Amino acid sequence: MGIAGIALRAGAKSSVATLWPVIDQGAALTITELYGQLKIPGISKAQAVQNTQKLMIKHPDFNHPAFWAAFVLIGSSI
Repeated sequence: MGIAGIALRAGAKSSVATLWPVIDQGAALTITELYGQLKIPGISKAQAVQNTQKLMIKHPDFNHPAFWAAFVLIGSSI
């Protein structure tokens, strides 16, 4: 589980990890958007990840799955 697993073992309720190495520009945009989604009242963590992936799919420069599909939510999705 890598660093995400360490975060969970340290007491985090959830963590975001990648399944493979990602390109910095796409990762920065993905994480920035994810945190923006998490600020929206009533949206679960799982919904925030899904919304972020949908937005990345629509992005002209980062719509390839290599940019957004690597991100997974581990732990509580609430």
